[in-house]
Amino acid sequence: VLETIVKSDLEDHLAKTEALPNTQFGFRKSRSTTAALATAHAKWLEAEQRGKVVGVLGFDLSAAFDTVNQLQLLPKLEKLEITGTQLKLFHSYLTGGYQRVVWNGTESVFLPVEYGVKQGSIPGLILYLALVADVTSCVGVGNEDNSGYADDFFLWAVGDSIEGVGSLLESRADAFSIFAGGGGGLVLNSTKTHLMIGAAVPGTRL
Repeated sequence: VLETIVKSDLEDHLAKTEALPNTQFGFRKSRSTTAALATAHAKWLEAEQRGKVVGVLGFDLSAAFDTVNQLQLLPKLEKLEITGTQLKLFHSYLTGGYQRVVWNGTESVFLPVEYGVKQGSIPGLILYLALVADVTSCVGVGNEDNSGYADDFFLWAVGDSIEGVGSLLESRADAFSIFAGGGGGLVLNSTKTHLMIGAAVPGTRL
């Protein structure tokens, strides 16, 4: 019951302060993967119809909820105007935990949990969104050229040439890599990172 109340209050606060970017569709009311894809695809097609080249980079974060650096999440909560008693509550909730593994009746020793939001916890998903809420400002993109669903992100660039678009995407990829590793202890999954290029050429479509 307490976790449900905390989650509800946190969601209300993030909505009231408009802390989450409009381009984040994960774990939010009236949003879905379909809406995320449809919104992005419409922007790609609009650019293509203007004769532009569109380049899209897709990123996946490995085991994102398990690799969250708790001590980096807390300062981000403070930046989102969560302070005082509320911040102390989240500090107590996120830190000082222990876990063990039970396998075929054999129990491991308890070890401290230093990373991640609690598995199966009710506020965990929203806390993760708070961690990545500043992705657009850190990467240097606006609402017109990125989209996210939880731990999956798309960044794109629009230009007049493949070379120009490629240069923009390279700088944004570097910025996103720094954001993921330095901003919250997250890890990019290189095997699920993909590039897609589309242009207004007959027979070519995004």
